[in-house]
Amino acid sequence: MAGYAFARLRFPGRNLLFYTILSTLMLPFPVVMIAEYVLMVNIGWVNTYQGVIFPSLTSALRVFLMRQYFTTIPEELEEAAKIDGLSTFQIFYRIVIPLAKPAMAATAIFSFIGVWNSFLWPLLVPQSLHMFTVPLAINFFKGAKGTQIYWNQMTAAEVMAMVPTLIIYAIFERYFTQGIALTGIKR
Repeated sequence: MAGYAFARLRFPGRNLLFYTILSTLMLPFPVVMIAEYVLMVNIGWVNTYQGVIFPSLTSALRVFLMRQYFTTIPEELEEAAKIDGLSTFQIFYRIVIPLAKPAMAATAIFSFIGVWNSFLWPLLVPQSLHMFTVPLAINFFKGAKGTQIYWNQMTAAEVMAMVPTLIIYAIFERYFTQGIALTGIKR
């Protein structure tokens, strides 16, 4: 929705807000990690699934990709829908979202891969072993103090950890290539 708002809606401070969001791409995660962790402590989400999931639901890169895709959709389609009496939300849900499936698939794949491979944030928020993610579990194939590494088991676990990513990519590959190919191209 943010990408659509930046692409189509006109409001005061739109460009300033968009460039501010884009500037967050220059901040490495360790810079904001402490503030995010303090926020999770304050709202009581440490050692919960929502504490692991919610901070990674959106990012400036995804907003940028969606904005760029929405600019490729002809405005005439939305104008015709307005003439037919649709509201902005109806235009968004009935016209724009179906046209944006390739870009949404591409951003979904990027999101999934980023969250699936995340190591640092899931190391901080969960405090019990049953909540650890796959990269954290693979790290347990190292012995005490990292002196003994069980290479066979670690390699097998890493290959198994790639399977969900390959399945997601195989399912959405057609949309992914369309979404990446069309992002940023003005029709």
